[in-house]
Amino acid sequence: MRFYRLLSLLTVVCILWGCCACGGPETVSGGSSWQTQYDLGVRYLSEGNYAEAVIAFTAAIDIDPKNPAAYIGRAQATVFFGGTEENLSAALADYEKARELGDNSGEVWLGIADIYIQQGDYEKAIQTLEQGWNETGDEALKDALASMEMEDEAPASDTAVSDLAHFTANITEVVLDPPIAGTNTDSIGQLRFSYTWDTDQIAPELSERIWTALIAAWSPEGFSDEEIYELAGMYEPLWKAEGSLWKDYPDSNGSFPVWTEDLGTTQQVLLYALDGEGTILGYLILSVEIPAE
Repeated sequence: MRFYRLLSLLTVVCILWGCCACGGPETVSGGSSWQTQYDLGVRYLSEGNYAEAVIAFTAAIDIDPKNPAAYIGRAQATVFFGGTEENLSAALADYEKARELGDNSGEVWLGIADIYIQQGDYEKAIQTLEQGWNETGDEALKDALASMEMEDEAPASDTAVSDLAHFTANITEVVLDPPIAGTNTDSIGQLRFSYTWDTDQIAPELSERIWTALIAAWSPEGFSDEEIYELAGMYEPLWKAEGSLWKDYPDSNGSFPVWTEDLGTTQQVLLYALDGEGTILGYLILSVEIPAE
């Protein structure tokens, strides 16, 4: 199973929009500017176009390599593009570079902890949150830490996946975009898909609460009830800790990298429906057909 991490997935875009006032060189030769490239990266990230977001943030870094905001943006875009070990390592390096350049914000610490969680190193994730909380006093770190510690101390849950609402949606578009150079070793493209939720099957009061859905994983074999529930328990604490998400319900989109062996296959994509605070309301499993060529 290939995991696709969208913890901050759209959450982080709100964080990045809040950073748009970060200073950088106003202009450089050729008329480009740090702010122009940074804002472009934020826009691409908000649209789910992670390949272009990485390119734009990298351009901003080339203009001003001492401004930490673009490193944070590139880290997020890289993780969203695909949670491979190569991508996670590159994103971690960008987060650490942002800290080295003076950004000791809670958002950076959450991003680092998120990477450790994806790598399965929960002890290091907790240590990161503890250190971040001690250094910044950011309540989001404290909340994420409390959630992880409670989950770690709690007995195994006997809650069934049936306790999560199972939503449905219709795929409306599938596009195979070029891969990002230097990431996702040997990948041949990025599959971008759009879908529309089947709102007729959702109670109005619940429909009003849904903001978006984030991809957790994809696999041709699909997912067991245990996997669906375990992934929900792993991702929700940090989604909730990071704050509000943007809303793209009921017309949404997603994206994940594709390798040669994936061509012509149908991937079962697991997404979790979230409210504006990152609480999981249910899940979708969409069958996404990857073009043969």
